[in-house]
Amino acid sequence: MSLPLRGLTLITDDYDNEAAARAVPDSDLQIIPRQGQSPIYRVRTGADRSPANEPPTIIPARQFWVACLDLGYLPAIQALKGQLTAREQLIMDSATDFDRTNPVFAHFVAKLGVSEEQVRALYRYAATLP
Repeated sequence: MSLPLRGLTLITDDYDNEAAARAVPDSDLQIIPRQGQSPIYRVRTGADRSPANEPPTIIPARQFWVACLDLGYLPAIQALKGQLTAREQLIMDSATDFDRTNPVFAHFVAKLGVSEEQVRALYRYAATLP
């Protein structure tokens, strides 16, 4: 059993800190050499990756489209739809939900030039919608 640790600083003479970082898997661990230099290894597996901050993988189509409208992505998506094949348009228009891990979704995202963090933010926002 491991206990979550927050804000722990490990000061060490050992410059091979990966083993020390693996020893504390659920933490915001900062390893600093004894000489007081800047951190040479950081593990961020705590609050920044907590389930509360992780966006859902799948969201209903209604929430997806409202989030796209609210966040200003809808005009770019509509312009993209004009460049898609009839098959691709059918796939997009008939979707009942949007899975951000689906290769087809990734294909559309790549065509839009949207980053993974933008997608994650969109899904986080969409999950808050009724």
